[in-house]
Amino acid sequence: MLNLTVVLTGTTPLFLNNDQGADPDFHLTRELSKITEKRKKTEEDRKQMALLQWYSSLYNSPDIEGPVVPANNVRKMLIETGKIRKLGKDVGRSMMMVDEYVPIVFDGPRDFDKMWSSGNFRDSRITRPQRGRVMKTRCRFNTPWSVSVDCLFRDDILDFDRLEDLVTDAGFVEGFCDARNIGFGRFEGSVKKN
Repeated sequence: MLNLTVVLTGTTPLFLNNDQGADPDFHLTRELSKITEKRKKTEEDRKQMALLQWYSSLYNSPDIEGPVVPANNVRKMLIETGKIRKLGKDVGRSMMMVDEYVPIVFDGPRDFDKMWSSGNFRDSRITRPQRGRVMKTRCRFNTPWSVSVDCLFRDDILDFDRLEDLVTDAGFVEGFCDARNIGFGRFEGSVKKN
C-alpha cells in the first residue's frame, strides 16, 4: 500500500455547489424558501437570495478555517474518469482518502463574510434545473486555486502509472466540482508518493 498526495492546480475557475441546498430542512434552504415563495421580489429580496445561495454552495469543516471540499470528491472524479477506460471500479477499490475535508488554496481571505463582501468569489448566472431557467449564485474561485488530497493507494489493484494517467486526464475530460459541463473546474493534476 502506498501513501500518496493527489494535487489539482486549477487552470479554469472552480465552482462549488454543496448538495445541502437541496435539503428542505437545511436552515439556509428554509430561509431561501421564504423569499422564493413571494410573488413580487424586491431588489433586496434578490440580493438576499443570492447571499443564501452562495452560503449554501460552500463546504465547511469545523477543523479547517475557510472553504474546503470533501476529499471524496477527488476519488469520485477519478472513478468517473476511470470509466472511460473501464477502470472505474478498480479506481474505487484502490483508493481511500485520509481526510474527510481538505482546504481549497487560493488568493484571498479565508473568512466567508470577507469573501462575500469582496465580490471576487461569487458567480451569478442562469441555470436550467429540470424545466425553466433560474438565476443561481455559487461560490467561485478564480485561478490560481489548488487542492491537495492525501490517500492510501493499493497498487496491487491499480498500477500507479495508470493512476497518474487518470489524474492527468481528469483535469481535461472530467474537471472538478460544479459547472464542469461548461468548462469550469479544469486543472493540471499530479500524484506524488509520500
